[in-house]
Amino acid sequence: MTPDRSPSFLTRNRILIVLAALALPALLVTLLRMRSQRQQAAKEEAAIPLPVQVKVAALGRVEPAGGIVNIASPEQGIISRLLVGVGDSVLEGQTLAYLNVYDVRLAERNFAASQLIEAENALTAQEAVGSAQILEADTRVEQVD
Repeated sequence: MTPDRSPSFLTRNRILIVLAALALPALLVTLLRMRSQRQQAAKEEAAIPLPVQVKVAALGRVEPAGGIVNIASPEQGIISRLLVGVGDSVLEGQTLAYLNVYDVRLAERNFAASQLIEAENALTAQEAVGSAQILEADTRVEQVD
């Protein structure tokens, strides 16, 4: 026998082949189980419903970043109509309330606007009369010449 083909060498090779043949299916089964477990975990995760939005109610006070803003009116009066409530968000320029003198001031403004329209109409009429008088004067000058 040759030194490479000794009985112990052949026995060792056969043992390694048998071990490899036994280990390979075990390895394949383990890999398939891991893959199956991952797929099952993915299915379970997909089946979990999304979390519901939770609202928390608590006592406290929220203040604007710049501190509390004092609101004042140039007009003296009593609030007759309040358009916002406690805790409402407001925008810059938003009307918050009406004073009891609002209707009076609104009538005064509308009266002043109507007077302005009348004055503009009177000016337009006076300009038309003035233009007519100039035209008449020019016509007289032509007649005299």
